[in-house]
Amino acid sequence: PRELVLSNVQETKALGSAFLLWNQFLMNNDPRLSETLLKHAEKRVPQTVTLVLFGIAGDKKPGVGSAYTNTLYNLLQRFPELTKRVVCEALQSQEFPSKIVTGSDKRMFMEGMVKQMRNQYRFRALLQDFGLLCTGHNTSDCLANYQVDIKRRNKHRHVVIIE
Repeated sequence: PRELVLSNVQETKALGSAFLLWNQFLMNNDPRLSETLLKHAEKRVPQTVTLVLFGIAGDKKPGVGSAYTNTLYNLLQRFPELTKRVVCEALQSQEFPSKIVTGSDKRMFMEGMVKQMRNQYRFRALLQDFGLLCTGHNTSDCLANYQVDIKRRNKHRHVVIIE
């Protein structure tokens, strides 16, 4: 059992390091990044998005939740159309790890993800709630909170909601 625990710790560290490297690359806005390098990274997006989404939905290793969230958020910023398409395909896949989540839940998650893609705090919360929903620790109602855009707060601290 001790080797098994050590193996899981090493695997988690390796996974965290890989996602950290991805995030550093994705957040780099250096114009010197070559088109070839970006095209190579773009080829890896489908595999990475699927791995991240499946991790959030059920295969999550302890300690890499924020790495999953940051990676998906950064992929959505760098490759928005490709990432949205791959998320949609992964949600419809027969291999999707959660059998609890309905088609309606997946659609609400997708809509919430698109609406919250500019608000990293709400995006993280959405992914956390979706992960809890996938594991049976939350209800479908939790996704309804992300169907509106919260644009700004006025001087009286009232939230302005734009639909």
